[in-house]
Amino acid sequence: MSNIFLDFFNSLINPKNIFNVTKKSFFIPFLITLFYIFSPVFLRNMPLLEVGRFDVFKLKLLIFILLFSYLSSGIRMLFCSDSNLLYAYISSVSPITLGLLGKPFLYFSVLWVIILRFYIDLKKKNYYSVIIGIVFDFFLVWWLL
Repeated sequence: MSNIFLDFFNSLINPKNIFNVTKKSFFIPFLITLFYIFSPVFLRNMPLLEVGRFDVFKLKLLIFILLFSYLSSGIRMLFCSDSNLLYAYISSVSPITLGLLGKPFLYFSVLWVIILRFYIDLKKKNYYSVIIGIVFDFFLVWWLL
């Protein structure tokens, strides 16, 4: 479990070590989803099932985190020459935890993830993956907003 937190740290602070991730980083999006579910962002206005009080943005945010993590990584892997990058792509979503501090931090963290994935692709010279991945990531961001 401690390796997962090291992957979090590398994605947030030390991107040059993003390639040293473990297979356990596959579960990082699930941890982030749990952080969001038990955060004040979700626990405020708890009666989600009452008619007229359902907050669609919260549900879209959870779906966004999972799609942004797994589907975006899978699409990038289709156009990637190195099959070992899947865990690096998935662990690169770690900065989304900053989104718990508010919407400006969420926007900054999503931008940081896109830049980090751009860095991973350029470092490994996966140019098709850069183009397809950025288009898909911006589509997901547009869908969230």
